[in-house]
Formats: sequence, structure tokens, C-alpha cells
Amino acid sequence: MESVGALWQVANLEDCRRLESALVPNVGLSIFLTDRDCDGQRFPLLPRLQRLQSHFTELCGGYAPPVEGLGCYASQVNARSTEHTVVLTTYLPPRVSKAMRRRLLAAFVEFGRETRQELVLVVVGAFAYRLHFSPSTSGRLGHVVSAAEVA
Repeated sequence: MESVGALWQVANLEDCRRLESALVPNVGLSIFLTDRDCDGQRFPLLPRLQRLQSHFTELCGGYAPPVEGLGCYASQVNARSTEHTVVLTTYLPPRVSKAMRRRLLAAFVEFGRETRQELVLVVVGAFAYRLHFSPSTSGRLGHVVSAAEVA
């Protein structure tokens, strides 16, 4: 497990472990994808969305139609910004292997690293996991909240 988070410098490796262990059969899984990096610069979101849709199709059998709209994010480093956010949701199949959990986690971490995110929010069942990528947030290890707190 260390190799996924440590290789891509996720600041909160414990959340990676918790997220991976939360990926159990027949549970809902959502990832929040934004079109801005940690400096507020836009990047093309569509290719990343399509890559995650492909992962969800291969590993989980499909995904729900993406939900999208403008969201607001207040960074610890930068002022509040408005960003286009897409929520991609799937349901894990009746059998979830360790390899599948690792591939999903790696896809989430890759999105965060590749697009220079401060954090990537993933909701599994009723819990939200924040994967932090910015060194300024590395002190918030093990931060898990109820999905209701995210809404």
C-alpha cells in the first residue's frame, strides 16, 4: 500500500489505507473531479473523466451518469475559488479483490497527482476520504468525515 501513496507523494497515507479497506462489495463509490489545479489554473477535465469512466466500467461493470456543476472550494493556501466539478459514481461489484482495490486507489491518486490537486475527495458508502497532495495540509492525517458533512 505504501507504494501507491508514497510513490505519488500523498500527504496522508493513512487515508489511502482506510480508503482502500473501505472498498468492499456492493457499496457506492463516488469521486469529485474538478477542472482546476492547486493554483486555480484550468486544465482539460474530459480526458481524465473518460479514463476514470473506463476504470469504473472495467472494474465495476459501469457507472452512473456523471453529475456536474459549479462548486466552490476554499483552499488552505489560496482564496476561495469557483470550479467546475463532476461527480462520477459507481457501485462496487459483489466480489472485490485486493488488486481491484489497489487499481481504484491508484486511479484516484493518479488523478490528483497528474492534475496537481490539493486534495481529491472520494466518497465510499457513507464516508468521505480526502486524499491530500499539498505539503501544507500534511498535518491532517487520518481525516475521514461522514458523507453528510460533505454535502
